Amino acid sequence: MVNDTGGTSGGFTLRPHMIPELRKAYGDALGQLDALLAQGPFGVERPAMADQASTDFQTAFNQFTDSGPGSMREGLVGFQQRLREAVDELGTIQQAYDRNETESAAMLSRQLEP
Repeated sequence: MVNDTGGTSGGFTLRPHMIPELRKAYGDALGQLDALLAQGPFGVERPAMADQASTDFQTAFNQFTDSGPGSMREGLVGFQQRLREAVDELGTIQQAYDRNETESAAMLSRQLEP
């Protein structure tokens, strides 16, 4: 990617030749995240000790990681969705570039015919 701010936010220009590799990298990351989230609940299965402090820690930790509002799992599911959208959008962009390239080649070919 090229850092090309030009006074706009974002600051990166995506070049056509970068799209397949970027899409693959995002797709690989999405596959790893899908596998992680499919493994089941995050957290501590049982307290380290039978005391109240360990039980309280287990409950708080599990809410933070897996089941509570604003939990780590909730954040990862949101990231998974955004990553999936990015992969889909990169696919759409790649198709548009491919279609444009094909149309441009056909137009140039027609112009070069005697």
